[in-house]
This record gives sequence, structure tokens and C-alpha cells, in this order.
Amino acid sequence: MSERIVTITAYGKAELLPCERPAEPLGPQEVAGHTVSSLISSGTELYWNYLGDSFPCNPGYAAIFRVEEKGSEVTDIPIGSLAFCMGPHCSFQRAERSAVVPVPPGLSADRAVFARLMCVTMSTLSTTTARPPQ
Repeated sequence: MSERIVTITAYGKAELLPCERPAEPLGPQEVAGHTVSSLISSGTELYWNYLGDSFPCNPGYAAIFRVEEKGSEVTDIPIGSLAFCMGPHCSFQRAERSAVVPVPPGLSADRAVFARLMCVTMSTLSTTTARPPQ
């Protein structure tokens, strides 16, 4: 199966292009699998990439993938489970275990991918004096 990746090829132009999986074997702390859901940021990604000035580029913001392979030292994520990563908008994800969050059973990929937006919002609370009302 040929892999695909969202590639911004020119100002205001995005294409779904073929891409290659990394050829080297998984490292002992890596997990990999096919993307189930991906989230494109209408702010950060579209502004800096789609309307940017450096092409081609392959943005990435958030992805949920089904774990199909894992390194020898990854023991806490089962094959077949869903996982979240801040990976590219690609049909295949590969990431270090430390950069992956298991998706709780019963939570759909289409909902779980929005966890990325919670991270953005929570960073405001850790980098400013803003606080939620009491």
C-alpha cells in the first residue's frame, strides 16, 4: 500500500502526495501504525504553512494511529490499540514511545485527536498569569 502525506506545495496550495515509510527497523522505544484520524490547525498550521513562504512543507499537528508495530522495549501499548501523537498529516505514523499517549478504550479516534487543542489551551495557563474563574 502506498503511503500519502499532506504537502503544501505553494502559497495556498496543498496536495496529498505519495511518501515513503522509513526503511530502517523500529528502534526499541518506537511505535508505528496507520493513521486513523488527523487534525489540521486552522491557526498555526494554515497561517505558517499554507500561507507561508517555504515550500514544499509537510505540516503535522495531531494524529491518532492504530499501533501495528512496536519496539522490543515498548510493553505498555498493545498491538491494535489506538495512540495519539503530534505527528504529520500522513497515512502512517512512527514515534518514540515517550511522545505517544494511549487512547483510552471506548474513546473514538475522531474525538481523541482533539486532545491536542487541550494542550494548546493548557499551555496558556502555564505561560501566563491567566487562570480560570473560581
